[in-house]
Amino acid sequence: MRLSNLLAPVFALILVSCGGGGGSTPGNTSIPGPTNLRATLGTSPNNFVLSWTPPAGAISGYNLEAQSGSEPFTNMFSGLIPSDYTSLSFFFNNTAPEQTDFNFRINAAIGSTVSGYSNTATFRHGLNTPGTPSGQFDWSQAGVSISWSRETKVGDGLMIERNVTDQWGSTNGSWTALSVPDPLASSFLDTTTKANTYYSYRITNKLGSSSSQASPISQPIFTGLAAPSQPTVTFDFTTLGMNISWVKNTTFNDNVKIERIETTNYGSQIGTWVELTPTDPTGNTFLDTTVTLNSYYSYRITNLRGGTASNASFVSYCALAGIQGPSWAYANWDSNLGGITVSWYVSSTTGSVLLERALSDNSGTTIGNWSTLATLPITATNYTDLTTQELTYYLYRVSLVRGAMTSRPTLTYQTLTPMAPPTGLTAAATPEGAKLEWQNHSTSAAQLVVRRAPAGSYSGNATDMAILTTTTTSYTDPITSLGYFDYRICAKNGYNEASSKEVAFTTPNPLDALKLANATRSFPDAADAALLQDGSWALATTSPFGVLSNSNPWSPNFPNNNYRSATNMLQTDAQGHPHLVYLTLNLQNSQQAILRHLWFDGTAWQSEDMGHIEISYYGGSYTYTLDSTGKPQALLDPSYYNTTTNSLLYVHKVGSSWTQEPLSGLNLTENFSNYRLRMDGADSPHVLLASWNSLYECTRDVQGNWQAGLLPTGSIQFNSSDFVDGIWADADNGTLFYSIQGSYPTYNTQLFSMKKVTGVWQAPTVVTNSGYGISGIQIAYSSDRARIALLFNTSAGLKTFHLDENGWHQTLIFNLIGTYSPLYRIGFDTSKKIHILVKNPSPAVGYTEFMEQ
Repeated sequence: MRLSNLLAPVFALILVSCGGGGGSTPGNTSIPGPTNLRATLGTSPNNFVLSWTPPAGAISGYNLEAQSGSEPFTNMFSGLIPSDYTSLSFFFNNTAPEQTDFNFRINAAIGSTVSGYSNTATFRHGLNTPGTPSGQFDWSQAGVSISWSRETKVGDGLMIERNVTDQWGSTNGSWTALSVPDPLASSFLDTTTKANTYYSYRITNKLGSSSSQASPISQPIFTGLAAPSQPTVTFDFTTLGMNISWVKNTTFNDNVKIERIETTNYGSQIGTWVELTPTDPTGNTFLDTTVTLNSYYSYRITNLRGGTASNASFVSYCALAGIQGPSWAYANWDSNLGGITVSWYVSSTTGSVLLERALSDNSGTTIGNWSTLATLPITATNYTDLTTQELTYYLYRVSLVRGAMTSRPTLTYQTLTPMAPPTGLTAAATPEGAKLEWQNHSTSAAQLVVRRAPAGSYSGNATDMAILTTTTTSYTDPITSLGYFDYRICAKNGYNEASSKEVAFTTPNPLDALKLANATRSFPDAADAALLQDGSWALATTSPFGVLSNSNPWSPNFPNNNYRSATNMLQTDAQGHPHLVYLTLNLQNSQQAILRHLWFDGTAWQSEDMGHIEISYYGGSYTYTLDSTGKPQALLDPSYYNTTTNSLLYVHKVGSSWTQEPLSGLNLTENFSNYRLRMDGADSPHVLLASWNSLYECTRDVQGNWQAGLLPTGSIQFNSSDFVDGIWADADNGTLFYSIQGSYPTYNTQLFSMKKVTGVWQAPTVVTNSGYGISGIQIAYSSDRARIALLFNTSAGLKTFHLDENGWHQTLIFNLIGTYSPLYRIGFDTSKKIHILVKNPSPAVGYTEFMEQ
């Protein structure tokens, strides 16, 4: 017996013939074998299932043997059936012997040893199933002609059944058996059908009272003229006509009806259907040469026979009778090229592109005639029109050209040209200021405006510096404020304006400015820096919090990350040693903070607690300074807000012990927004307190009593962002500084200086009226307190002011415009020379150091 078609994990076998091969040996009865072998009907007459009860214990697998009639048993598989199987499913194909009993037996195997056989199970193969019937309606015999393959050699009859269906084959009623004149036929003519109805058929083989499985159901057969398939439509450029073709789906038509309707390019129908005269009544193609070029059409076809008509075919997709134009076109003003750039997309690879232009109003209605702008190769996808006039609306349309034929044009939206901007702007420094020169190209401008803004911040920060006639080609801006700036020249007419490209300008430093050399430094990334007496820099960081080593004689020290630092967290003493004073949370008491001092004493790092305060870690603030011996002194505010003299504590070392001393005797009731602690040359403390409307100097006598003096600031009011700092040569002579920020849009900031001369504070004087905002003011003074320098960032660049016997002098240092919180520090070395360190803004790395020459 030969077997085929083994399908895992369910075995499907088709028995094809008998003969060949031998069965297993009788087996070893000491090995337990399978029992209860059964053969049962499966899902169809050609399908059966063998199942059995497995033996107890582990086995290698099974041998299954089959027998047809009186032939010997034959192994069905070359290998063992897996041991975990307990059933198999089999299918007979149409070459298997019909009306034949097949016997089966099974045994178990352990290695090369087999058990005894199970019982024998029998299944009978009945009649084969007929093949699927097929057919069509035969108009000459007025009936449905069907045929099929019988697939049986022993059948002595058949049954033909019919059912009404829809056009897709779904049955609508019950199956009806038809009378068959020839029991052994393989074709049939059904003349009992109704007209214009769909039918499906199935066949069953018979042998006496036995029946095979019914054949698969035929496709639905229409008892009328079949409708043609959906026609295909293409444009023929040779004949300038539409080629239509279709599948007839019948051989019985004697004519055809061809209809056409005009559509939009999306297929929406326009007008009514028009019938065309076919050139071949029984053909399946047609050439329509009556179309209007560049119009869209759809077609439908109907088969005809005498007075009978089929259903119309599905309507064809709309097709263009001509060249397919660009699928889209777009126009926009290109400021870089100075013209209108038109872009489009075409799918064609032959022909050329025709670009046309017309004037338009603001609603997109053309004014006048279209004119040809350019004829371009088919590969072109854009074109820039450089011949436009300013403040004019234009429409463009793009067409494809092939020989004498032009496609429908594709239109753009209207595009308004802007005013022509000035070009060629230059800026040069002269003794009179920034000299600007340009060329004006606008014929519609009423005026030219000179605009200036801090470098890199033109949008929203530009100031009109001058209004000029349109024939003017140069202007000198008498700029007096140092800085980095951008200029533009703007052509303007009412609400319309056009700006030139920006030109950068840097004001030259005055003759009395610092003479600085600069160098690039690859220092570690830091958050703070302080100049040492020898001109080198100490660096500190906030993440992790601590002091870095920048080729310094100390190793890095990072005490912890639970800290709060002062604005200038790192300070250095006269010996060149770094100091940190910071607030840290007491780990033993979450409501207590510790003011801690960390310093390098020249040999090793030292740490001491300056005091404990009963505050949460997130409350309180402080300021500190070093006296001449390098000991820190601090002003501590434990309150979370509303700083008053009653809340402030003066922290200093008396002998070997730290003391927290209230500012006794002051009793000022105001709330202070800013405060500083500084030491004079005799190491006496001076406290500056700023409220909304007052500025105080508080001093301490040798008995520890505090006195407050109101400084003569006039009507100036302070706020929390005002800078307050100062230096004292001694108790009676000093200088302090504060800044008052103006309002939007310039935020013009005035930086004031007040001098104390022989114990009397003088009226404030203006150091600079920046014209722009000031932030991050740093102050430095030489060891003899004879030289003072200020460093601050403005919206026009980083600047320094230094004081000598001739007064204040300013120097433009670095362009930090737009940089968020940059690190910059200033200091004096032992030779009283100024050093400035600037952290380069991102994406640059490293630092730039400026050194006074």
